[in-house]
Amino acid sequence: MKRILLIFTLLAACFNVFAQKKGYRVEFNFKEPVSGDVVYLARYYGKPFPTVFKMDSVMLDNKNRKKVVFESREKILGGFYVIIFNNRTKVMDFLLDNGYKMTIDLDTTGKRVNSTVKGSQDNEINFELGRIGERYDEAFSKVGGDTAKLRQLQDKIGDEIEAYRKNVVKKHPNLLITKYYKTFLKPETPKGPHYLEDGKTVDSFYEIEYLSRHYWDNFDLKDDRLLIAPIYERALETYFDYLVYPIPDTVMARADELLKRTEGTEDLYRFTMRWLTNKMLNSKVMGMDEVFVHLVENYHMKGKTPWLDEAGVKEYVDIMGKISPTSLGQTAPGLVLQNVFTHNDVNLLQVPADYLVVLFWDIDCGNCRREIAALDTMYQKELKGKGVKIFAVATNGQLDKLQTFLEEHHATEWINVADFKNTKEYKEKYNVMGTPTMYLLDKDKKIIGKKISHENLPGLLEWHINKEKKKVQQTH
Repeated sequence: MKRILLIFTLLAACFNVFAQKKGYRVEFNFKEPVSGDVVYLARYYGKPFPTVFKMDSVMLDNKNRKKVVFESREKILGGFYVIIFNNRTKVMDFLLDNGYKMTIDLDTTGKRVNSTVKGSQDNEINFELGRIGERYDEAFSKVGGDTAKLRQLQDKIGDEIEAYRKNVVKKHPNLLITKYYKTFLKPETPKGPHYLEDGKTVDSFYEIEYLSRHYWDNFDLKDDRLLIAPIYERALETYFDYLVYPIPDTVMARADELLKRTEGTEDLYRFTMRWLTNKMLNSKVMGMDEVFVHLVENYHMKGKTPWLDEAGVKEYVDIMGKISPTSLGQTAPGLVLQNVFTHNDVNLLQVPADYLVVLFWDIDCGNCRREIAALDTMYQKELKGKGVKIFAVATNGQLDKLQTFLEEHHATEWINVADFKNTKEYKEKYNVMGTPTMYLLDKDKKIIGKKISHENLPGLLEWHINKEKKKVQQTH
């Protein structure tokens, strides 16, 4: 009987320990009265300030404007929180998690040098990091316009902060603050030199490829608390904008790897999926819409976005349906429009050309007018000699104005057409959401370029010409 009672006593004790981990209490004692009527408690969610989400508020009265207490018995998602005055002034970032009971003494500026914290080792450590930065404030104010001194000072403070974070990671591996500090530590590249497969040529891309492969090593991608800080979205942008080569297959593979690593979390997986989907849909980089199609086909349509209802999934599927026909490598959709000068029908797929630029433009669009002028100059100087023709689709404008504009800009050698029959087919077939919109087709009318401009057209054209030459050489 005593043994049974002992077991139940131990179970009750364990239950109390877990129960204590729900909720928090944090007391702020200001050194001077707080102005305004309310103080807010908010939390980050992957993005930097001012994108925060209000969690609680305290109304101030005239009797006590120096003490603010936030308290809850509900479970929270721990991480970086912030207190904000009602004039939207951010006072201070601090760490908060379940079971925290702490007191912070501060002034209304929120400077760490004037602040102390009791009851939280995480915040004591992070406050000291803030003091390091504040010690340099006066030095920065004296730099003026001396960029060399500014860079030197930035390097100095950067080195000191990095050393501090590394020391914390080493000494306190199990603290919450350590999870965040680790994300700032760059993976160490193995010492070289590193060579290509021939064993002789130095691999100049080794470091960036290594960083790309190991970028997420210091991120705990199984802990949703990583999101409760102004860190994750910036990390995603750095990774996909600078460390992943912008080729659809490569981006797809890296996106899949990241989603796999966040699988099983609630917030991190959802945030990552939403960010990737919107990033690829709205990207101006050629071919990234193929990554969007990949995400919709392999995740949204397979029930891997449970937060979306049927209508939400359908919205993405509908967008995918508009994008898929104009993916790179696809045969361009058929299009019959009318010649601006002769009014005869012109079938895009029957235009003989080694390369065909398809340009959708609007006469009332300033960017379009500039693009046409620059494109025709380039056409006369180099494109025409490489077997390029231009199929220009005017999406708007009266006939006489179109003719006059094209003649004035010497673009009459182009194949100039418009939708005089008002079918509007081009909008859906070529996903024309705005102007100018430009595609590049090869001699078989396969799409080899999209979302391009006259600036990157020569490079893309040269790359494809060289690619075709190599194919011919390999067959002989």
